[in-house]
Amino acid sequence: MDNIANTIEARMNVLFGQPISSFNMVAGMLCLHFGELHEHVLPGKPSGQIGSWMLHVQCPWRFELQGAIYVGCDDLWGVNSSESAPAEEGDGKTKGTLSVARINGLFGNRTGLDHSHTSSDFFIVKKVSANEFGDVRIDLLSGLCFTLFSASYVGECWRFFSRKRDGKHLVVEGGKCAFN
Repeated sequence: MDNIANTIEARMNVLFGQPISSFNMVAGMLCLHFGELHEHVLPGKPSGQIGSWMLHVQCPWRFELQGAIYVGCDDLWGVNSSESAPAEEGDGKTKGTLSVARINGLFGNRTGLDHSHTSSDFFIVKKVSANEFGDVRIDLLSGLCFTLFSASYVGECWRFFSRKRDGKHLVVEGGKCAFN
């Protein structure tokens, strides 16, 4: 296994046994939160909740369920038939898209996930694996799988970090990984 894969797996293995606790979409970027939710306050902004660990994805991604693609990043631009058209809210969150509707179908129609509609282990991380390109696969106990694909020679593909202010960000960009 290549060093980049070892580095990614070593850093992201803290997710083992942790749930995906929240998600949101901001300007086309998928943000997944893992672990316990914590109050987060920014000056001049409404308070919110963030997970203990966060994954910000700016490269191609998909959720797979029962051997099929459930939803992928390109679905962000497909209009959900129950909505009239994609719309941008003032805070940059995309609503009304097929991907948001499909993700809400998995996670409930809120950013804090409702685990009551499914078994308690549905969102629990079972395994994290990576390859030499910086691609990552996160398998959940339920059989749900999240995969991201580093698909650019330049620019940031994704980052993984702790909610703690002094925590280093693992950033994959241009086929390399670094701690910022």
